[in-house]
Amino acid sequence: IEDMAFNDCPDLTEVVLGDNITNIGYKAFANCPNLTSVYYNTMPTANDNVFENSPKAQFVPNNLRKGGCFQQNGIFYIIESCDGTYEVSVTYDKFGSGMKYKGRVVIPETVTYAGKIFYVIYIDSLAFSKCDELTAVTLPQNMWKIRKRAFWESKKLKSMVFGSSVVRIEKDAFSSCESLSEIKFMDGTRIRRNPSGTVSQVRDNRTLHMCEFAFANCKNLKKIVCEKMTPPEIENQNAFDQSTYDNATLVLKACDKEAYLNNPIWRRFYHIETVE
Repeated sequence: IEDMAFNDCPDLTEVVLGDNITNIGYKAFANCPNLTSVYYNTMPTANDNVFENSPKAQFVPNNLRKGGCFQQNGIFYIIESCDGTYEVSVTYDKFGSGMKYKGRVVIPETVTYAGKIFYVIYIDSLAFSKCDELTAVTLPQNMWKIRKRAFWESKKLKSMVFGSSVVRIEKDAFSSCESLSEIKFMDGTRIRRNPSGTVSQVRDNRTLHMCEFAFANCKNLKKIVCEKMTPPEIENQNAFDQSTYDNATLVLKACDKEAYLNNPIWRRFYHIETVE
């Protein structure tokens, strides 16, 4: 790449270098204020002033590129963010080996890959879908979101505990989990990652949001435990089947019972118990 080849390109955000690139010239990517990453497989020789006045730019190994996948300890991950904060979601086997999760799966709070520590914050769409031998999944404390159809038709999954950091359960996330009998929504502090990369525990006003059909066709769902003072937001009543409202027990643990009874969806549960 010649001297000043991409100088003063304000709209340039990413560059992927081919393996044939061996040298990057003087100020090749200077004055590119929005350039964040130059990806490489083999690091080329570069002039010291290659990123002059491009404060966000850095060389990044190609295996740390957003959307990249890797496997560790039997769990598949996809990179969600690697531009200062490092985040991944748990996903399905994208390497074509046909592996399905089974038994009990414990998802760690962080995973180290290519020398970087990644926070595990999402369950990807279809990550655990149709895993016929999956019986239990332990979510990390910093898990934020469970995407659509993440556990769809995992017929032996029996229970789930959602930590205080979970803010969204998307459409059909647990639909047709026929053995699912108990779910629990925990209250407490939420994990927050700061711009510097440090982690703090905070209590904020955001609540859990459940999308439609999140727990549809869960025929054996008998117990729903809520520890959240503020009732989780439910997109519409179809998040649960009518049979769940009729037959399952909603257990409110140290909650504001009146807030649940005044909520047009949560009050649909016929059986409501309180536990101090």
